[in-house]
Amino acid sequence: MKFEKILKQFPVTLLILITLGVFCVTLITETAQNQLTTSEYILEFLYNVIVMALLSAALISYMDRGDNKSMLFLIGSMFIFFSEMLQLAYYYVAKLQHLAVIYSVFLVLAFVFFYLQSNLKHQEIQDFDFLDSNFKA
Repeated sequence: MKFEKILKQFPVTLLILITLGVFCVTLITETAQNQLTTSEYILEFLYNVIVMALLSAALISYMDRGDNKSMLFLIGSMFIFFSEMLQLAYYYVAKLQHLAVIYSVFLVLAFVFFYLQSNLKHQEIQDFDFLDSNFKA
């Protein structure tokens, strides 16, 4: 991905993603704040920033390319994100066994989708200009 092209193409989207990312990371990390030491809290915060950056990069990649490879990357990133949210709920909110099973399944599915996308190549975007070809005499 070319960052300058992405910045010109999706400036509002990037601003919204950054705002939502800061909000989500802060909210998620504060859930565990009372049960973590300062160094653990910082590490948890950085980890959540990385997961949110992965999800944002996958979304921007899909919006830019729109092919199957970027779609599988986005789905895998979403499974990682939701797995981490359920894991956080399991450890810091309620130790329900169902949450542990679901977050483990989501994590495995994330890596399945990452594996599937690693076997694909990016496809060229074809521009179908039906209007111009129908109106030519």
